[in-house]
Amino acid sequence: MVRLLVLLGLLPAGRAVVAPTFLRVERLAEREALGIDTPRPLLSWGWTTALGADRGAPVPRTFVSVALAAEDLDDTPLWQQSAAAATLRYDGPALPSTTRVHWRVCALGGACASASFVTGQMSPSDWTAQWIGGRQLRSPSLSWAGRTVRSAVLTVSGLGFYEIDLNGQKVGDAVLDPGFSTNYTERILYSTYDVTAALAKRTTASLLARVGAGKYSYSVNPYAVPGKDVFALLAQLKLEFTSGAPLVLGTNSSWQESRSPIVWENLYNGEVYDARIAEADPEWSAAKVVALPAGAQATLSARLFPPIRIVETLTPINATQIAPRSLLYDLGNNYAGVARLTFNKAPGMSAGDRLVIVQTEVLTVASVAGGPADLYNQQDMYIASGHEQPGDSYAPTFVYHGFRYIRVDVVPAKDPTEGTAAGLELALGDLSVHGLYMHSDIERHGHVSFVGASAEGAVLDAVHKMVVQTQRDNIHSIPTDCPQREKRNPHRGC
Repeated sequence: MVRLLVLLGLLPAGRAVVAPTFLRVERLAEREALGIDTPRPLLSWGWTTALGADRGAPVPRTFVSVALAAEDLDDTPLWQQSAAAATLRYDGPALPSTTRVHWRVCALGGACASASFVTGQMSPSDWTAQWIGGRQLRSPSLSWAGRTVRSAVLTVSGLGFYEIDLNGQKVGDAVLDPGFSTNYTERILYSTYDVTAALAKRTTASLLARVGAGKYSYSVNPYAVPGKDVFALLAQLKLEFTSGAPLVLGTNSSWQESRSPIVWENLYNGEVYDARIAEADPEWSAAKVVALPAGAQATLSARLFPPIRIVETLTPINATQIAPRSLLYDLGNNYAGVARLTFNKAPGMSAGDRLVIVQTEVLTVASVAGGPADLYNQQDMYIASGHEQPGDSYAPTFVYHGFRYIRVDVVPAKDPTEGTAAGLELALGDLSVHGLYMHSDIERHGHVSFVGASAEGAVLDAVHKMVVQTQRDNIHSIPTDCPQREKRNPHRGC
């Protein structure tokens, strides 16, 4: 077919069919294009040929189609338009809220490529949910026996961070969601999830959410006391069916709250997690609808940038027993993220015994047996339930640190001279410790190497690697100045 088009003069000799690629909505790839709440979203794409990318070739004439169902793109699109460039703003009928939208780019005489995105809440009136307060919250159960789910979309905001489970499973793979808003008095971010697949074969849905302070409480009051700040959640699950009216499950006074096992957390310092609370049956009480102390008039806006994710699990290059109750781990490089501890065997810890996890970038002889210098108080604490089993693990939820070294200390609940606490020790074989590297999951579009270009090529490669590492360590929703102490200012990196 290609040869025939060349012979007919419809394609220049030596080139194959032009194909669109790199389809983006508001500059987001399909994986991240969730919650598009721009009325006229920007559609963009690139071009390739079978002979490889051709930057010098003129942009071919293009046709863009948009529809609410993939099968409608051919004959009954919602909107269709030709484009002379590789970008085009949608200018068709108003897009409905929380709906998957399909679109396709076709080159004249060439190939086509398709993608989709999910709209967010297109109007403030589409929010029927209310802000409710609490650190751990659960919904009533929603049922739809005898009906088939056609689509299910969940929109969530937490002040400052949240994690949410649907029918006992965490929704999405993001952490520290919905990210950092630069000014909560002007704009509050929310995230959107397409949970159709999770509910396609179900007839009930229930939500469980955990909320962390993040940066919100510090925006309200720079001198806020962690644990006494406002924690708030806004969540709305909309289900549409093959027939009949949709159902909406939103936060309101029908939800319940309980005490969270995360009893204290501070984005700049760390987290205290009490496994005794996690193990006990929660005492639930009615959640309260709350008025936000700041941002009451703020715009709810979709998080239109890649979320923060755990992008790599790091294995220490060295582990050392520095004291009977202290272990030291070296990741070999500085990273932004948290430490994860996994019990290799039942630790023999009693209820109330603590594991203190110190993270830092440097070592000093002034610290215990050459362990890390705790310059910025980056400490997390795990309080044991006394029933820990092999395979149980812990990692903080609503914080991150900048660190290379991890020190783990076991601290008895009682005076070390009393009872069984005197024999409490910690050995290297007791734990598996890893670093969880986390940052905004941005795409990398290029690589460069200087090896072979000059005698200094290896040095230049090392410098370039360092620059890339620094950028990754300092991109958490916004470019920050450093991951261990400030974490607050939108800079271009250290």
